[in-house]
Amino acid sequence: SGAPGPRGHGLHQLELEAELRGLEQTRELLRKREQQLRRAEAAAREETHHAQELESLVEELRLERDGVEARLRTERTRAEAEANRLREEREAAEEELGAATELAIELNAAAQQVALLQRELASVRRRAAEAEAKLVAATGQAAQQARRHRDQLAQAVREATRDRDGAVAL
Repeated sequence: SGAPGPRGHGLHQLELEAELRGLEQTRELLRKREQQLRRAEAAAREETHHAQELESLVEELRLERDGVEARLRTERTRAEAEANRLREEREAAEEELGAATELAIELNAAAQQVALLQRELASVRRRAAEAEAKLVAATGQAAQQARRHRDQLAQAVREATRDRDGAVAL
């Protein structure tokens, strides 16, 4: 007399089917959330890669700038030494107009070389500053996106945990 009748069996079957449908919906929801998490993770990796490329570019430009600055320092020192030597020779050979003219031409060429290197250095510094500004902007964007993706991941985990706990309670 404790066994359920035919009507009780039907009701129990309906409850099981409803519970099964609920579990299927929860599983589908969790699958979709997992896809969202994977897409967010891939986007974060892409942003990190982009920031690393910009950092490499900035480092290359820094190295190039350092090389130009070193050449400029060397050239300045050489030019100053050359200018000093030329001045001394010019003072000693003031009466020889031809020699003085030739020395003035050498001094002018050295000054033009220094001016050329200074223009090159200014160009490299400007490009380095632009690249550094781009890196700062990209790093900020990447950090902001990483925080947003982290928050989305945390929200999705909370929702998935809630959904799992709800499914377990069923």
